[in-house]
Amino acid sequence: MSKDIGKIIRELRIQKSMTQEELAELVLVTPQAISKWERGVGYPDITQIVPLANIFDVSIDELFDHQMNMQETDINEYIEKYNKLKNQGVVKEALALWQEANQKYPKNYKCQRYLAAALFNTLNSCSLYSYEERCENARQVIDICKKIMDECTDNAIRNQTLQILVLTLSRSDLSTANEEEAVKYANMGSSFYVSREKLFEHAWFTDENKHNAITQKHFNNLSFMDNICMNICHTEYKTVEDKIFANETALKLWNTLLYDDNVLFYSCRLSKIYINIAQCYANLKNKDKVIENLYFAKKYAKKHDDQKDGDQYYTSIFVSHASCNKAKTAKNYTQREIDIFVEELSNKCYDFIRETEEFKKII
Repeated sequence: MSKDIGKIIRELRIQKSMTQEELAELVLVTPQAISKWERGVGYPDITQIVPLANIFDVSIDELFDHQMNMQETDINEYIEKYNKLKNQGVVKEALALWQEANQKYPKNYKCQRYLAAALFNTLNSCSLYSYEERCENARQVIDICKKIMDECTDNAIRNQTLQILVLTLSRSDLSTANEEEAVKYANMGSSFYVSREKLFEHAWFTDENKHNAITQKHFNNLSFMDNICMNICHTEYKTVEDKIFANETALKLWNTLLYDDNVLFYSCRLSKIYINIAQCYANLKNKDKVIENLYFAKKYAKKHDDQKDGDQYYTSIFVSHASCNKAKTAKNYTQREIDIFVEELSNKCYDFIRETEEFKKII
C-alpha cells in the first residue's frame, strides 16, 4: 500500500473537521495508530479500508483515485522542477531529482521514463562522469526502458521510452552498444507519416482549430529542417571539400527557411555549422575563410545567448506561427554558447593563425 494513503487519510479527516481521536474511535484503533498512518510510519490494514471509505463518504475507488490524483500532482511538480534544471543544463541535479521521485513512486512508469531520460542525458557529460560511470548509466537506461516496454501499456510513455532505448543501444562509443537490439526496438516505432506531429496537421480541420494545424505545420517545418541539416552535417565524407560543401549546403537550407535571419533557438545550430566549416578551412590552411566563418560562428553564438525572455515568434512566412521560449529549452551543459565558441578557439587546428591580428580580434 502506498505511503501516500496516510496523507489522504489526513486530508479527508480534516475536510470532515474530525480529530485523530474521533477517527480512531470510529475505526476501532488507537489515536496513535491514526497518527502513524498520517505520518507514513504505518498503514491501515486492508480490512479497515471499507470502514474508512464509509466514514469519509467516498467509495473505495474514489479513495484510491484520490490517492492517484495526489501522486499525479506530485509527479507534475517533479516535472516542473526537472524542466527548470534541464534549462540550466545541470545534469547531476536533474538525475538526483528523478532518483528521488522513483524511490517515492517505484511503480510509476512516467517516473521511470523520466529517470531513464535523466540518465541518458549523462552519457554526453564526459567532464562530469567517467567512462565507466557513463557505461553503468547506459546499462541502467537500457534496463529501465526494457522494463517499461515489457510492462507499460501507455502509448505516449512507450514511444518516448523507445526513443531513449534505441539512442542508448546505438551509442557505439559505450560498451553497452548493441546494434541488433537497437534495430529490433527501432522496428517497433511508427513510420514518419503516422508520427504524432504529422497527424496533428490533419487532426485539426475545423475553422476554429485551423490556427492549431498551421502552427503544427510551422513547428514541423523547423523540426524537419533541423533533422535534414543535422543529417547532412553529421554524415562522414571522403574529403574535406565534400564536408565543406555539405555544411555550406545546410547553411543555404536554413537561410531559405529562415531567410530574414530571425533564427532564435536555431542560432546555436548555425554557430556549430560555421565552426565545422572553419575547422575544415583550417585543415586546408585557408586563413581568410577560417576568419570569415569564425566571425559568423561567434555572431550566432552571441545571438543565441542574447535571446529575449518569454515567447518569441519566428517571422519567416514559412514558420511565423512557431515560437521559441529560451526558458523552456533544454540542454545538458551549463555554459553559454559564447563560452563554447571560446573553447573551440583553443583547437590546435587554429595554431597557424593564432598570432594574427584577425584571430586575436575574433577572440
